[in-house]
Amino acid sequence: MKINNVKTFRELVDRLKERGDKPVLMERRGGDFQKVTYTELHRNAKAISEYLHRLVINKGDRIAILSPSRLEWGQIYLGAVYGGRTVIPLDPQLNEEEIGNLIRISEAKVVFTTEKFIPLIKKQFPNMPVFTIDDSGETKFSDIVVRGINFLKEGETQVEVTPDDIASIIFTSGTTGISKGVVLSHYNFISDAILAEELLNLQEEDIFLSVLPIHHTFEFTADFLDPIVRGCSIVYARSLKSKELLEDLRDTKATMLLGVPLLFEKLYTGIVKKLKKENVLKRMLINYGIKKGNRDAHRNNNVPVRNFVTNMLLEKAGLASLRVMIAGGAALRPDVEEGIRAMGIGIVQGYGLSEASPIVTINPPDRPKVGSIGLPIPKIEVKIFEPDRDGVGEIIVRGSIVMKGYYRNIEETRKTIVDGWLHTGDMGYKDNDGYFYITGRKKSLIVTSGGKNVFPEEIEYKLVSHDLISEALVYGVYNEEKKGEEIKAVIYPEYENIDCLEENIDCYKNKIKEVVKEINDKSPDYKRISSVEIRRDEFIKTTTRKIKRYMYEKKE
Repeated sequence: MKINNVKTFRELVDRLKERGDKPVLMERRGGDFQKVTYTELHRNAKAISEYLHRLVINKGDRIAILSPSRLEWGQIYLGAVYGGRTVIPLDPQLNEEEIGNLIRISEAKVVFTTEKFIPLIKKQFPNMPVFTIDDSGETKFSDIVVRGINFLKEGETQVEVTPDDIASIIFTSGTTGISKGVVLSHYNFISDAILAEELLNLQEEDIFLSVLPIHHTFEFTADFLDPIVRGCSIVYARSLKSKELLEDLRDTKATMLLGVPLLFEKLYTGIVKKLKKENVLKRMLINYGIKKGNRDAHRNNNVPVRNFVTNMLLEKAGLASLRVMIAGGAALRPDVEEGIRAMGIGIVQGYGLSEASPIVTINPPDRPKVGSIGLPIPKIEVKIFEPDRDGVGEIIVRGSIVMKGYYRNIEETRKTIVDGWLHTGDMGYKDNDGYFYITGRKKSLIVTSGGKNVFPEEIEYKLVSHDLISEALVYGVYNEEKKGEEIKAVIYPEYENIDCLEENIDCYKNKIKEVVKEINDKSPDYKRISSVEIRRDEFIKTTTRKIKRYMYEKKE
């Protein structure tokens, strides 16, 4: 049974007990899966809220959560917002100074964290109450729940929580390096989850395998709130290591997997590499099955149709239980999308940003379009602002999912939200069926001396689609003489695939230059790469695996 008539987290938590003893959260601990039922989630959230009330941490107060994804994270979040408090989700991969700054700026009154971070918090904030999420330390999660339950027996503190109350302040720097606090209300999150689910068409039997960090809005809304709204179950994966990920998939029979495109690219290329090692007859059989799967999917509105061969392939790969994969956070390569679908698994991509809670569009699993970010979720307006003659312009959004604004930054808020429309900074276009497509970031646009606009993402896609290139970053370098930008590519090769001696860097450079020449020869003059730089190491990335562009882009 879907919960679709609530507007606050308090209303949502009050409805959870209707689901009874069905498991909602699961995590492997000590070999077995520890489970939290819907009834327990309802009880624990209320208990945590009551415990905080007794400590005089009330409506409007801010609570920081500093922890990797785990069973307790969502329970603490729901407990905090149940009483009208505001949660500050923090990235545990930030450095000590960044963590301290965000706690200070947000004016958090208490921190929930793991044993690892206690010394860091105590060093910078000696008087700050610190509660542990992993049952270590003096005030631990299990004790808080027990005490809260006992407090509830004495009487529950009544609090009025409204849809417009602030649920979270999300500090996100993304690929720009500039930290902004995105202020999101209860109704921002709740409406986004309920409306997005209408396009996703989830089933109560669905089991989500959670692999992304829950402090990110994509993971929080799509992989936590959406399943809860629909009555599904969520399993927290131990890690992204192939062996453990596949074990967790097999043992839980997960049907839904959300991730960034890089995860799906690695899964797909891993299967393809294994296929190449099979004997000739087996390769011929599998290729036949995949080609048949591709044809059948195209005849079926891009919805996958499994056959005997693809069933066997997925069983062997440990992916047979998966019904749908959902990619977000970056563009999904069309060849990966079509390849996975041909193997018999539904795969779609969506689009969003923290400022929109974050889901804006989703490619419907029952009628997806390759390369598209899909249709706007119901009741949300999305349009192309100031399109050029090719129909490309900035994607702007209006509706209940748009943030309240940036934390203590009126000027930036006014620039971003104009007449109720959220200006995303992403460029794209819409086709005749209403499906949207991303072409690139407005700020990354390269303007050549001839006045032509080039989106670096388009060239990056061509580069990383080649077997010899693992990662690529493209940006414009200003040429004073030509009075315009030329295209530069910084490339991290797929060293394992290049037949060169390890110490012979010139050999690698020559191989990559051959690839670049091949791409240039097929491109119009204004889209040709002028200079290439080879990297020894991977690019530094955000926790959602996006390259931190600001660290490498140089206007030379």
